[in-house]
Amino acid sequence: MSVILGIDLGTGAVKAVKLFTATGEYETVKVDESYKKVRDVKALLEHICEKNGILYKDVKKIAATGVGSAGCPKDFHDIPVILTDEFKADAVGGAYKTGLENFILVSMGTGTSIIKWKDGKYTHLGGIGLGGGTFLGLSKLMLGTDNVEEIIQMSEKGDIDKIDLLIKDISPEPLPGLPFYATASSFGKVTDFADKNDVACGIVNLILQTIGETAVLASRESGINDFILIGGLALLPQCKKILSMLERMFSIKFFVPGDPENRTALGAALCAL
Repeated sequence: MSVILGIDLGTGAVKAVKLFTATGEYETVKVDESYKKVRDVKALLEHICEKNGILYKDVKKIAATGVGSAGCPKDFHDIPVILTDEFKADAVGGAYKTGLENFILVSMGTGTSIIKWKDGKYTHLGGIGLGGGTFLGLSKLMLGTDNVEEIIQMSEKGDIDKIDLLIKDISPEPLPGLPFYATASSFGKVTDFADKNDVACGIVNLILQTIGETAVLASRESGINDFILIGGLALLPQCKKILSMLERMFSIKFFVPGDPENRTALGAALCAL
């Protein structure tokens, strides 16, 4: 069956999918850890095909995106290689099977990009240097580990009340637009009783809340209230709880599609299709 390979050559990792041209369905493609930061694109593509039993004759196109895609060859074993704008790939892949026509796409990679999709056109609204790289970097400095599973386990045991200063801590009444549970200052109430679990919880809360609020503020003039979040950080267990608070505060809706970490690679393939 004819397929299009979608490859996201990101700063910290490589993600890949194969999109079936006949059905428009897709499957994620396995990439060994040793190849996830490789910049020899031909060697990477050979590995992907060999690892996943993909025959060159079945590959109609290869669609590449991400910061590493500039090093891609124009063809690979006579298969055309197409470069796709990363922001467009983010939006197209993120919206896949969501049913949303107009939305704000928040791509949480090593850093974070915010894209507006309206009336079939995309606009890059901007971004911030807060994302997965921040999550791992702060955790290594403050917790002594950058093991994602270990950080998640610690953060789930943590108490944010020992780390963050909330509105309830500084005001006897909720403020206009700021309920008691809103954060007045991230890491603004670190107590002597805070342990590594609490710090891990604070790191996750800082990153996800800042990204969510930044996306909302960046989209204020768009008239759009639907937000799609993609990237590995969307898989964090606290994501739903933190986003629910922001939904109530700003009267918006966040959507986390299935397989969020591979949506950019999927978007590249869909654009080529």
